[in-house]
Amino acid sequence: MADVVVTRSGSNAIIEGLLLGKRMICIPLSASASRGEQMLNAKFAKKNGTAVIIDDKECNISVFLEALYTVLRLPENHSYKITKKKLLEQIQHHVNGIYQVAFEQLQHDIEKHLKCGKKINLQDFSECEMGILDDLSSNYDL
Repeated sequence: MADVVVTRSGSNAIIEGLLLGKRMICIPLSASASRGEQMLNAKFAKKNGTAVIIDDKECNISVFLEALYTVLRLPENHSYKITKKKLLEQIQHHVNGIYQVAFEQLQHDIEKHLKCGKKINLQDFSECEMGILDDLSSNYDL
């Protein structure tokens, strides 16, 4: 709901700001106070979104207000902005891919156990694996 996001420029805040098309004021910790990743994230936001960077050591009310006025006048860059529908589609696509890999691995493990004549103990499986087993149960007598 915010018109402008003020952030230290952590990776999550930056990517969320870019995906939501938010204007950002980035005040990253200096490289001497951190590993330097916040400055890299802030530069990425400035290049790919609508962001202004304020040097942590130079931040005061007048610098902040100048940054606020500047970021509000910048043209929006929507190159990373994504709609909720598109984001949900991408998440579902990735979940399907992860599920398929897990399904194939579990199927391989079960076939390996059955070839050795071992019994499958359902208590050895996680809740997630049990969901996958339900899908496999039509293929095997478990």
